[in-house]
Amino acid sequence: MGRAGLRSAIVLLVVTALLAVAPTAMATDDYPYPGQSGSDPWGFFKSYCTSFVAWRMNRNAGPGSFINYMDGGHWGDAGNWGANARLLGYPVDHTPTVGAIAWWAAGTISRLGHVAYVAAVNADGTVLVEEYNYLSLRYGTRTISASSVSGYIHFYDVPILPPPPPPDTVDPVITLSCVKNGGVYASAITPGFLVTDSALKSVTATLDGKKFTSGTLVDSAGAHTLTITAVDVAGNDAVASTSFTIDPAATDPDVAFTTIAGDSRYETAVRMSQTAFDSASCVIIATGENWPDALGGAALAGVRGAPILLVHSDAVPPEVLAEISRLGATSAVILGGTGAVAASVETALNELLGGTVERIGGTNRYETAELIAREVVDAQDGAYDGTCFVATGTGFADALAAAPLSAAKRWPLVLVGPDGLSAATTVTLEEIGATRVLVAGGPGAVPGSVDASLPVGPADDAVLRLSGTDRYATAARIADFAVGEGLHWEGVAITTGQNFPDALAGGAMQGTLGSVMLLTRSTTIAPETLALLANSRAEVRSLCYLGGEGAVCTSVKLAVSQVLE
Repeated sequence: MGRAGLRSAIVLLVVTALLAVAPTAMATDDYPYPGQSGSDPWGFFKSYCTSFVAWRMNRNAGPGSFINYMDGGHWGDAGNWGANARLLGYPVDHTPTVGAIAWWAAGTISRLGHVAYVAAVNADGTVLVEEYNYLSLRYGTRTISASSVSGYIHFYDVPILPPPPPPDTVDPVITLSCVKNGGVYASAITPGFLVTDSALKSVTATLDGKKFTSGTLVDSAGAHTLTITAVDVAGNDAVASTSFTIDPAATDPDVAFTTIAGDSRYETAVRMSQTAFDSASCVIIATGENWPDALGGAALAGVRGAPILLVHSDAVPPEVLAEISRLGATSAVILGGTGAVAASVETALNELLGGTVERIGGTNRYETAELIAREVVDAQDGAYDGTCFVATGTGFADALAAAPLSAAKRWPLVLVGPDGLSAATTVTLEEIGATRVLVAGGPGAVPGSVDASLPVGPADDAVLRLSGTDRYATAARIADFAVGEGLHWEGVAITTGQNFPDALAGGAMQGTLGSVMLLTRSTTIAPETLALLANSRAEVRSLCYLGGEGAVCTSVKLAVSQVLE
């Protein structure tokens, strides 16, 4: 290799090393030789305008993209750059572009000329340049008129690049939920884990040395060890390991947390059915795409001894068909008209069940709820005790919070609109023989005028309003009341109050199991809910979350664990 080639190779190596240093923010002084003297790696005097521009071009266009003796020329002082650029075929004109070099000929603004880097071309035609040694040996920016220069040299016209991110030295974070190290559980649990990192590469989890998926049910008695290993693309790693025991004979077990969740709302509802029912002669069918026609379904599920399964508006998911077969069901009841659940669904169910499919649907949500309420009472064959829920028909949360008690006690539910109790609903309450009404929700949901207009007896407890400051506090109030009516805290379920599907199917499940259900925001849990759990801690040996991470996230589960463990 000749001397010139060796010199170029050395320059390129030095430039590459320098450019490996992370630069600072866009259009700021990231020049590596402020106030220094001597030659820079590109063959210019440090702290001069030419050295800064060489640094900036190498920084943005790539190492070795500009040096003093590039292309056989000698760029030297700034005043020479225009003529040299033209000689070597680089465009020189009066059109500023980002990444071009603003050039002043010798004897214009200085004896040796001047160069600067075009950082921006403003809307008014002025030009923002950054430079060194304009008035002193230091960095600066200024706005100039486009015509104030001798020309613009277009080497690469590469904009100022944003700085590369700093090296990643942060390990992934592994958060465990629904299990604690050293925990002893009397029943099955579903340990969960969440791994967070800015650039995660891989996560592996093993339970007793075998592959494990977060949220998988662990029900085998004995000691177990769960280990999670996470690695990010930068090579940072983290390991979390926890050991626990399942002992059905444990005398003072820890709270066993489980999660019921599928890959979709339809599969989640199927898993709830599998949790509560070994078999069922009937299934309740509701659309998983909207809620109005299904709000009264929990009581019907209670009297029919049936789960609530969700379908598409125009099709039955395969997993739902499989669950109906597993249950051994011989009949189905569809909630809502064909606008909610299409005739094609009814046809598919009739083909599976041999023509034993009913449909309960009115002209609107209010009439549908009234028809369901009548069916609930008729099915009890004189055993109805006269209690009925009233909830708003403009939202789902309060009605679904009442679902476990409605299903367990077979108490029907009717809906009211913003204007209060309709004449048709009043007639329904009279004809079903309602003597006590539980109003679910505050006056913002069910107008206060409804209480006095209800056609029930004069007894002091004929109308009772169960409400809180919001849907979550209302659900807590209803759950507390339900325990007083015979349901229990053991096996309490928590699900999101921000969407309906999991609570719709979960309310019927909880009613079958005789337990209550609380609502939460997906990412934070209400103080009223935590306080109620804390007060009931002695009665809770197991708790179930309904829905996946998007419905009830890890932060909620950790908050619950803190008050129960």
